[in-house]
Amino acid sequence: MREMAKADPDLDPVWGLLQGAADGEVEVKVELLPEPRSAAFKLPADAAEEILEVEAPLKSSRPISNVVDKAEVSPEKFPLPEEAEVSVKRWDIPGCDAFVLDDVLTEEECRSLICQAEGLWSFWEDDPARPRITFRNAHTVEVTHSSLAQRIWRRVAGWVQPEVSLSEDDDRFEVDIEGTWRPCGMNPKLLLSRYLEGGHFSPHTDGTTVIDFNERTFYSCVLFLNASAWGGHTRLYADEQMRKELQKDEEGRLTGDASLVLAEVEPKPGRMLVFYHRLMHEGVPAAEKYIIRTDVLYRRAPAVCTAPEDLEAFQMYQDAQLLAENGDCDGAARLFRSAFKRSPAIKEIAGRSTGCELRSS
Repeated sequence: MREMAKADPDLDPVWGLLQGAADGEVEVKVELLPEPRSAAFKLPADAAEEILEVEAPLKSSRPISNVVDKAEVSPEKFPLPEEAEVSVKRWDIPGCDAFVLDDVLTEEECRSLICQAEGLWSFWEDDPARPRITFRNAHTVEVTHSSLAQRIWRRVAGWVQPEVSLSEDDDRFEVDIEGTWRPCGMNPKLLLSRYLEGGHFSPHTDGTTVIDFNERTFYSCVLFLNASAWGGHTRLYADEQMRKELQKDEEGRLTGDASLVLAEVEPKPGRMLVFYHRLMHEGVPAAEKYIIRTDVLYRRAPAVCTAPEDLEAFQMYQDAQLLAENGDCDGAARLFRSAFKRSPAIKEIAGRSTGCELRSS
């Protein structure tokens, strides 16, 4: 029986299951403890009790966040106005992997989306009796809207990062994302958020959407739909903030160290902020702010692990990750074991990530 190594902020919590799974062992002892969910994300002691849902330790592509969003609504609730010609402009943010695109949506499109969302909002928290408003105070609507995503993509395709190349000398490197990736579209899964009367979102990082082994997201997009009478900026932090404890402001809201702020992007109708997922960011308190959160999709070139058994094994691998994150470590170990038997290629990648030689039973 093997025990999982001590939690590491750059180590996926499920990787500790892999060696035992590949060795064919029946029992794998794994403890997913709430306290060390990430050494890179620290809450004040008096705030920690309010954060009831705590995630396991995360690696760089996993979010540092506490978010529970609601069921999707139909895209038919959001008919699009007739498309108009726009002239997108880009400006880069110094000191970090982020940039801004202005005039991605017209003011008419922004107003239409805000009006159509009326009556569909739900509070992000599952327990309204004990809302975690110190961390996030917002209402959300989730919709998969391919037509809107395609419209946005037509306007920004020439302005996003033309490729992402990841090799071992890059601090963002993980073995399953090695190679060159090129942008191929916008994620059609859109999250509309509304922040009212001081609503905010404390410092956090975003997660990756994985379509398959060769298609995933790398860059987050915050698309502003209005200007706020005051506040509402998105604040970007230096990586050092991930290792520092969050602080409470005068209203009890969790925030970061002001000395580590790299930039603040002001909300403006049609403005899109684009940044690498793991960049820590904060939605500062706003009078009234409406945004859309989505991502840029990238495809690996050339694709790898494309055999049918590889695709099947990768799906099993993702399912095993979910089981582990939900506390079913025995079930996760069994599924990892099956995935590695199904695909030697996926097994080899897992071994490179752990630094272990994975042996089939």
